[in-house]
Amino acid sequence: MTVSDAQQRCHILLMVTFASPPREPNRWFVEPASVASVMVAAGPPRADRRRRSLRQRLAFPVGVALLLGTSWGVVAQMPTQLPVPLDSFARNRLAAGAERLLREQLPALPRLSDVRSLMGAAHLFCKPATGAGTDSLLTCLGHAVRFDAAYSRMSFRFVSRGDSVTRVIACPSLLMHRASPPADRLARARPTLKSPGCWLDAGNPAGTEWSWTALPDAARFTLVPDPDAPRMRVESAPSADTITVVW
Repeated sequence: MTVSDAQQRCHILLMVTFASPPREPNRWFVEPASVASVMVAAGPPRADRRRRSLRQRLAFPVGVALLLGTSWGVVAQMPTQLPVPLDSFARNRLAAGAERLLREQLPALPRLSDVRSLMGAAHLFCKPATGAGTDSLLTCLGHAVRFDAAYSRMSFRFVSRGDSVTRVIACPSLLMHRASPPADRLARARPTLKSPGCWLDAGNPAGTEWSWTALPDAARFTLVPDPDAPRMRVESAPSADTITVVW
């Protein structure tokens, strides 16, 4: 065998050797585990990432807008103000405020039947005074109000013609405790059909001392009907101290 024949046979042997894949794994063609894991964990395409990032940025303002919209809807359905108690006018110690609250409880053109129904629902005592013809005067006494060491009661006067109420007046009652006002003021405190207005002169601050009275020290007192005012419920044992209400 010549040298050229040996080279040719070796070349053929090499070709045959590498023509078929090797039986053992070739470490030069095995993909490293770290590279494979990186490829598997690779994120979505850039367009998907952009859309996801946009959704994440919009999630917060949209959530806030929905929350504000829901809150606004709940607030819109709530009443604008708390309901006023039916007898709030009878517990007010200011004539202007008591008259305003009273008118809010009555129709724009009240009838005497409306007044009597309201006074009955508020548990107020009323006394009528008949006038000439179909004219009449109805006077109702408000609830007793105690604030600090004072006592007050409002009175309400309704002038009517037939069943139509023509005038609605709220006046402080004249209150006396151990002292009496002048005779003319005492006479004016009892309304009549000709003079149903208040006995109290709004322009005379000195007259306000008779619109309320100090309570006895022990806060135990009775109410003397004058002329026929209803007795106030006794909160404790009655004493000799009395409060007189003229209305």
